[in-house]
Amino acid sequence: MTVDTQGLKASDDDILAGIHRVGEMLIDDIDAIAAALIDKILELEPAYQPGQNITLDELTTTVKQTATGVFATIAGHPIESTWFEQNGRRRAASSIPLHAVLHAYRIGGLHHWECFARVASTLPLGERIITEGSTTVWSTIDLASQYVTHGYSDEIESLRRRSAATRAGLLRRLLEGKLAADVEVWDAASALSMPMNGTFILVAAPSMAADVDSIPDAERILTRLNMQSAWLSDSSIQVGLINVANVSRIGRAAEHLGSATGVPIGMSEPFEDISAAPEALRQARIAMAAGSGAGPGVTPYTDVPLQAMLVLAPQSAEHIRRAVLGPLLDAPHGDSAMLMETLDAWIRAGGSAAECARLMYLHRNSVTRRLQRIFELTGWDPQTPRGIAMLYVAAEAHRLARSPAGATLQSPATTS
Repeated sequence: MTVDTQGLKASDDDILAGIHRVGEMLIDDIDAIAAALIDKILELEPAYQPGQNITLDELTTTVKQTATGVFATIAGHPIESTWFEQNGRRRAASSIPLHAVLHAYRIGGLHHWECFARVASTLPLGERIITEGSTTVWSTIDLASQYVTHGYSDEIESLRRRSAATRAGLLRRLLEGKLAADVEVWDAASALSMPMNGTFILVAAPSMAADVDSIPDAERILTRLNMQSAWLSDSSIQVGLINVANVSRIGRAAEHLGSATGVPIGMSEPFEDISAAPEALRQARIAMAAGSGAGPGVTPYTDVPLQAMLVLAPQSAEHIRRAVLGPLLDAPHGDSAMLMETLDAWIRAGGSAAECARLMYLHRNSVTRRLQRIFELTGWDPQTPRGIAMLYVAAEAHRLARSPAGATLQSPATTS
């Protein structure tokens, strides 16, 4: 038991009851308190001017709800976190900056404290209620601000995801050639922050997983180069539409993207009309497949004319693959894999036995024996120009048949 400065004996329970009583009295006077606070917010925070991002009715409803939530907590009720989180979501949706929202809450917090102190001063034990109730008032206001911030951040993330989904859908339709009318293409370009005409390239990289980009931070990398881009990924492929502005900058984009990943990237020829993206995607896929197995880096479509022909004529490619490599591929698995590996190394070595041996960590005699075995199985001698030409074409057809070049885009997993 203590003695109040007003000469009245007071227990902690008496003070707590007084704090709760003040909260109830404030709720009873909510209309007048809210009206006064609205005037202060309109005077001190420009972002809340009616007609910009919020109406006067919306502001009135929000202020009353927020004040009621604060005063109910002071009156002893559990804080209603959803009230404040929903307010944060609404303000994010209406594009009021978070700093302005929190400034309005600071204005409101001071106003609520002044109202608390004014009402408490009219009660017995008022000085004690003001002194010991200050912790309750300010902790409630601080907690309310935290809930508002959480709600605001959650809504911003939700808006970002919805915006990303919209962009992904438009990019997908553009890449699939499903935007028939010029106005639809224009709308898609606008949503993707792209011009209708410019200098574009399309790049493609095989996805390692549906939720992991093959080229991490691709959009950020290109933004640093002052290049606009839009990205779409699924479980098989990541594709990016890039506005490089002029042909001279293509090499720079390729260099930075290639150094950011360990997977092969295929790159289309440059094109000027954004509606040509479907053909560019086909080119990028072919170039990506051509680069598979050759290590990371960017493979331009113009560097792989043979692979392009094989992809464009899949039946002929399959016929060559089986006609030339069939007996080799049908050999016992261990032999087949060993001989295909040797053929690949022989091609990469440019027909040099010494270089092929070095690549495979073998003796030259072992390479020679394996090449002879390839000749026996296929009927094509890899040590002659005509033989290696046929084996090379068949080997590329075999590699492309197992590559993601012809993969179709599925439902988008990510977009940037």
